[in-house]
Amino acid sequence: MRYAVEFRPTAARDLRELDAPGRCRVLAAVELLRDNPHPLRAELQEGQWRPYLRVRTGGYRILYYVRDERRCLCIVHVGGRHTGGRPQTDAAGEGGDG
Repeated sequence: MRYAVEFRPTAARDLRELDAPGRCRVLAAVELLRDNPHPLRAELQEGQWRPYLRVRTGGYRILYYVRDERRCLCIVHVGGRHTGGRPQTDAAGEGGDG
């Protein structure tokens, strides 16, 4: 059974701001995550970002967390390498345990 996907408002905005090829690349990666939200290439984040995972696709980073009990993949941030894959503001209140 595939996981549902939920884009947080900031991640939806990030996605809209990407160029068309970048948006397609990110959405293709999200589709793969729906089948396997814990791929080996996902990096568990440290410190305040602890509940989040990060995957890379091309020059983009997808920051997300997984709610296995609800089979839901929550995308928190989508960004280019220049942001390090993390939002510029504190997103710790945007998910994780909630």
